Amino acid sequence: MPSKTSLHRIAMVIGQYAPIIGGAEIQARRLAEELTRRGHRVAVLTGRWDASWPDEEMKNGVLVRRLGTLRGGFGVRGLRRFGRMWFLRNLERELVDLGDSIDVIHAHQLLEPAVSAVAAGEKIDKPVVAKMSSAGMTSDPAVLRERSGDAAWTRLCEGLRRLVAVTSEAAEEAAGAGFPRKRIVQIPNGVPLPSWRKEDHREDRHIVCVSRCRPEKGIDMLLQAFERLSRRLAGLRLELIGGGEELPRLQIMARGRGLSQSVRFHGDVKDVDPLLRDASVFVLPSRTEGMSNALLEAMAGGLPCVATAVGGNAELIDHGQTGLLCDTEDPESLARALESLLADEALRARLGAEARKKIERGYTINSVASRYERIYNELAGDRA
Repeated sequence: MPSKTSLHRIAMVIGQYAPIIGGAEIQARRLAEELTRRGHRVAVLTGRWDASWPDEEMKNGVLVRRLGTLRGGFGVRGLRRFGRMWFLRNLERELVDLGDSIDVIHAHQLLEPAVSAVAAGEKIDKPVVAKMSSAGMTSDPAVLRERSGDAAWTRLCEGLRRLVAVTSEAAEEAAGAGFPRKRIVQIPNGVPLPSWRKEDHREDRHIVCVSRCRPEKGIDMLLQAFERLSRRLAGLRLELIGGGEELPRLQIMARGRGLSQSVRFHGDVKDVDPLLRDASVFVLPSRTEGMSNALLEAMAGGLPCVATAVGGNAELIDHGQTGLLCDTEDPESLARALESLLADEALRARLGAEARKKIERGYTINSVASRYERIYNELAGDRA
């Protein structure tokens, strides 16, 4: 627990928050709740994108303020762009109004809300830290520059006191785009250790994947690999958990490849733990990745994992020690990696146990929160 003098009042900023569920939203919630548990005062400022959501509520000790958007106020989807602009205006004004009631502003994602946070921080003389949650095909800086121009990125480069990158790839990308290296800190995503641990690795050809159905997630490649694998091994099952824009196309693809009986699409699932507990192997076939919550959760549960060697996957998985890595855009490479695990109970047990140990050593939400506390202490001038 932090000392009394190192407790801070933190304004977290994110465009979307619960009940919306996504990687950035999950990490923001986990960190906010862990910091609150430690005694910090955390307020999350986000958008009210649905008129049925309350303007303000306490969620597990965290104050959540949902600021006005035209879409939230009038329910008109066509006003999305103007709704975002209205939200950003309200966000900057709300932060300025908070003034001396906060010590530090923490923005999740290097997107437009982070730019508003920087503008407000300068007005009230409060430090702003922002987290870069994604690199590669879907990187935060690329999305920001495409939507809001180079000036918005320059604003962050000049105004952010710290940029937190979840992977070395993200850190290098930010530095290559002009962000000063001396203000970049690498902190991974964090996960709570589950109450369960996979210990029974007896023969069961049951594969699970937790991922959004989007092009960059590579589920189409997984289906190609699974089709090949099904010709070699009998009794295979593949559980696909997650919704998204590509779900209908992927369902059609599975039927066209004769996989309807062995592949099950669950869509969005609130609690994935039961499906993870029942699985033999976890797989993540991403074409690009920040640091996957799903992979963290599977490793924390002691599941043996196969993932493509991209982004945070390659930092979490030490090939042959804490899991197996395979090539992107290579269904055969993925099929071989899965086959080697499914055929070897001892290998599954060893890799699963080592995966759990790696999470315990440096990727728990507890250890991640401690690293953020050190940043807050430094930025707020409290070195106690």
